[in-house]
Amino acid sequence: MIQQSKPFRLTLTMRHCISSLFILLLPVSVVAQAKKVAQIDAYVKPLVSINQFSGVILASYKGKVIYEKAFGTAQAELGVPNRADTVFGIASVTKPMTMTITLRLIEEGKLGRQDKLSKWITDFPKGDQITIEMLMLHRSGIPHRGTSEQRGEESLRYSTADMVEKAKHVPLDFEPGEREGYSSLGYSVLARVLELASGKSYAQLLQQYVFNPAGMKDSTEFNGEAILPRRAQDYFLEPAGFVHTPLKDYSFLVGAGAVFSTAHDVFKFGESVMNGTYGAGVTKELTDKDGFGENGVSNGFRCYVDVEKDFGFVVISNLQSGANDLLVRDLPKILQDKPVSPPRPPNFNFSKLSTEQMKEYVGDYKFARFTNTVILKDDQLISGDYKIYSIGKDRFFRLADYATLTFVRNPDGTIKGLEWDGVRGGKVPGIGQRQKGS
Repeated sequence: MIQQSKPFRLTLTMRHCISSLFILLLPVSVVAQAKKVAQIDAYVKPLVSINQFSGVILASYKGKVIYEKAFGTAQAELGVPNRADTVFGIASVTKPMTMTITLRLIEEGKLGRQDKLSKWITDFPKGDQITIEMLMLHRSGIPHRGTSEQRGEESLRYSTADMVEKAKHVPLDFEPGEREGYSSLGYSVLARVLELASGKSYAQLLQQYVFNPAGMKDSTEFNGEAILPRRAQDYFLEPAGFVHTPLKDYSFLVGAGAVFSTAHDVFKFGESVMNGTYGAGVTKELTDKDGFGENGVSNGFRCYVDVEKDFGFVVISNLQSGANDLLVRDLPKILQDKPVSPPRPPNFNFSKLSTEQMKEYVGDYKFARFTNTVILKDDQLISGDYKIYSIGKDRFFRLADYATLTFVRNPDGTIKGLEWDGVRGGKVPGIGQRQKGS
């Protein structure tokens, strides 16, 4: 008689040993990835829970996307949540795309780096002194803006040719080539030159030289009349919650900040710059020793991309909030296994000041690298483009970027200057001196 063997059964101890062995055999990178994913989740959770981050976060590690999640709302009125493929304005991340087109046309011999602007736009003021390179490097002297939000000009539709006409009628900030001065309007002028040099529209050039090579299928040049599927509405953050941003057409930023895209497409662009998809010339021009990085802000949209050798990330948002700055500051630390403290969202009791009290702070405050203008509009103090709220005597807070503004007084009690403490940059050295007459 043949004795039948008993079925083999794993004891609890044996199961535990095999499970532990399996974990030990996992590649170190898989364990590291899981840890980073958990850390990012834990970091973003408190920011989302108080409705101060709305957007998409994408992160890569060792060449692989390990994190891609959406948070918040794309349309607050309808309760539509953001998705991984929601389309956002990417603001000034448009500029390196315009630069990519420029460099490719130069390589093709359709444009010269030292070409004078007057070669392409004959009647541009001082066009015989402004070069294509100056436009690319913000050294043309053309001011940052040629439109006024206060006059409602930024809600109108413009072509590149329209923006050139705007640029012709604003005085230069400095002599061409004299120094650097950030200029979105200069990039709009550059976009028109690219059209003239190629015989194609700026939108067609984006498709040919930027989107198609990188496989960016969800990116487009803004068209205010077109229905853009999955497009997010942009918002400002106030103490009571989300509010609408001013109505803008975004075509006033053509060439400079009018592309709409997804987090994944923005990451593809950064990768393509890094890996030479656009050619060695573009990689050389747009990267440094760390890799490729760019950021943009327009109305309520925020976009930041950083692609380096061992890690990368995109933070793209439709809510102008300092939570974005916290994420941009600390995501690289998480991805590089550096210590990170939990985020500390603002928790202030904002106080209301009288109109007379607020008038005291109005003025221009000049720091070494920038001037901050504080105005009073509709019974609200505004610093730069954003509202500030009182959190104590002479202290104010900007929800837009979590900056703390502290006004410093003279011995006689008058306002002497302004101290600035931001999230990413930290405390700005020195005091922003209040300018005479302000």
